[in-house]
Amino acid sequence: MPRSTSNSRARRLVGAAALLWLAYSVAALAADDPNARVLRLERWLKATVRHEPGTRDDSSREVAAWSYADLRVLRFDEIVIAKLLHHPGASIRVASQRDIPAYTAWQVGRLRDLAEAYATENGHNRLLVRGALLHGDIAMTNPATGALESGNDGIRVQSIDGEAVGLDASPIHWQMARLLFDAARPESDAVARRWYIATAAWMQSREQHDTTHLRHAREMFPNDAVLQFLSGCQQETYAGPEIQATAKTAVLPAGYHLDIESESAALRDAETFLRRALMLDPAMTEARIRLGHVLLARGRPQDAAETLRAADTANEPTELQYFHAMFLGQAEESLGRVEQARESYTRASTLFPRAQSPYLALGALATRRGERATALKETQRLFDLPAAAVEIDEPWWSYRVMQARNADALLAALFSAPIQ
Repeated sequence: MPRSTSNSRARRLVGAAALLWLAYSVAALAADDPNARVLRLERWLKATVRHEPGTRDDSSREVAAWSYADLRVLRFDEIVIAKLLHHPGASIRVASQRDIPAYTAWQVGRLRDLAEAYATENGHNRLLVRGALLHGDIAMTNPATGALESGNDGIRVQSIDGEAVGLDASPIHWQMARLLFDAARPESDAVARRWYIATAAWMQSREQHDTTHLRHAREMFPNDAVLQFLSGCQQETYAGPEIQATAKTAVLPAGYHLDIESESAALRDAETFLRRALMLDPAMTEARIRLGHVLLARGRPQDAAETLRAADTANEPTELQYFHAMFLGQAEESLGRVEQARESYTRASTLFPRAQSPYLALGALATRRGERATALKETQRLFDLPAAAVEIDEPWWSYRVMQARNADALLAALFSAPIQ
């Protein structure tokens, strides 16, 4: 009995000490204590271990609430702790640098203690991967990043119908996640590759394009066909009239610029990426269809027709079969192959009977041929469409995000797999 009482008392003392440490940590963070950065790093480590990947939980909410200035310092501290996780005896730079104060002797010692404790319990690479997933989840589940602050690393332009309607800070959490995956490689390349594909698809599905994210992904995995494909899709989108109009009219703060090229340059890059994807995976039919569209936009109908004729769409989703038929019809029409063009447009109308684009294309083709009766017939079919179905049943409305239709499934598969 006395032994049991002693153990119970010891547990109460340990619990009280933990509460006191937590209270001190919170107070120090709020009071701008000089040791707040190390305390915040420890809070981040705890959040990393406790966070359930793919969810918005208390751990992710806590880190998401920290200021941009605090996150900039944490970003530096994460790289230091990553270095210590791999090399416990490594030297630590103590000199201050841009907006990052120097470490004190106590802070250096505490960093080493934290690295040793968390590496022993969690494994160094596993911890870094969990940290990267935490930051990625915050970036995806907390889209409102707040007002721009001095020193923001990047900004995002919000646009509607080609008009810039607002600016906000680009989430620093994306960069923090990338840095942690860099620190975890090469052992964690398999999960990093899946994460880059899933998050790039997520960005495109929400039309939150990030050129830097895909560029870094390609640098890490230059021979991945899916990353090349998504890069081509992004540049194809950038070449569109809405993005081009936004890029030309957006008013940005001094020192910032949009990472968007001209229409011709974006189309050129789109072709390069899509051809690279097909070289790596010749069976990627969707890349072939989009390459045909890009070649049409570049004024090369012969190349487009040859590319599209080589695409086997029999087992592809109906929407992709529709786009293939419309693009091939346009290419054949440009080459003067009227009957082949008519056949392709008709096939598109069969796939989506309530879509307006095939009837417009058939009517325009007949008009240019002087076939007045046929033109009137196709125009009437267009007018006979139910008004409520025009947007619902027209695949063109989803073309810009069609390539990312599996984004949520990719993320779910990523989060359900064990973290190595």
